[in-house]
Amino acid sequence: SIYRYLAVVEMLAPLVLFAVLVRFVRSRRLQVAGILLLLCTQWFVTFQRPAAVPELQADSPSTLQSLPADALVLINSLEPLGYVALWLDDDIPLVRTRANFLLRDSATSPLRWEAEQRVRTHQGPVFLLDAATGLGASFLATDLARMRLALADPGACRPVFLQQNLQKKMGAVLCPLERSADAGH
Repeated sequence: SIYRYLAVVEMLAPLVLFAVLVRFVRSRRLQVAGILLLLCTQWFVTFQRPAAVPELQADSPSTLQSLPADALVLINSLEPLGYVALWLDDDIPLVRTRANFLLRDSATSPLRWEAEQRVRTHQGPVFLLDAATGLGASFLATDLARMRLALADPGACRPVFLQQNLQKKMGAVLCPLERSADAGH
């Protein structure tokens, strides 16, 4: 998902290399050799899409469609789960409090602080969206406690997708969170 920002740089790189080659290499022979080499490198570039999940469609039934209108969905994981926002109602916020660009071990990151503050001040129910394998992450309980939340009951987690084969491939779960005892402080 972050790589998409580099697509422009990747597409313009051959043009920049061509311009540098023509501008700074004075020998016509070296210019032609450089251009041929540049063309050869472009010949071998291929685009490969990640493995598709044909069952994953916008109308795939999801437990996210039954959330209360005042809910907030929290992602506190390094798993790429942002795509699940497509199944959320437009009025339900999706907040990510842990990601590779949020300084993983620093609770003082301004972006992380802002996201956690939004979760702390939310008045309605809060749900954790995670990969089923991510519920045992060492940082989860600490991060949730910082937001005055706790995982109520791991057994209360529900699969995000209702189609079994799709859920098996995607592995995302939705877990209700409860406010911890010091939530009023």
